[in-house]
Amino acid sequence: MAAGVGFLHGRPTTLDLENADVELVRKGLWEGTWNPAVKVQVKTTVDLREEDGNLIYDLDVATCDMLRHGNETVRRILAVFRLPKAGEKVRLLKTGEKVRLLKNGTLLAGCGAWTSLE
Repeated sequence: MAAGVGFLHGRPTTLDLENADVELVRKGLWEGTWNPAVKVQVKTTVDLREEDGNLIYDLDVATCDMLRHGNETVRRILAVFRLPKAGEKVRLLKTGEKVRLLKNGTLLAGCGAWTSLE
């Protein structure tokens, strides 16, 4: 998805020490900033809940605290993907697959949301 909209993407050099699974960089000048970047912590669950129009995900305190820092050089977001429960019929991929491992990454069929915790 990121490459399809012109973003560079890759694994952060410090991996999970910074609670970041992937780093996205928009190459070039964008809204007055050269090569803006964001680090993404990715989580999956079958238990994503909705309450009062908000999605609810149980994130551990240490990860939440890391993602809430407002003074980071590179901003962070949390991306949560809801995977289908066993027996749930979801056919977002024509083959009926829910997860597909590809040479360039993993494709998840389900729904997702992202937010900044700053």
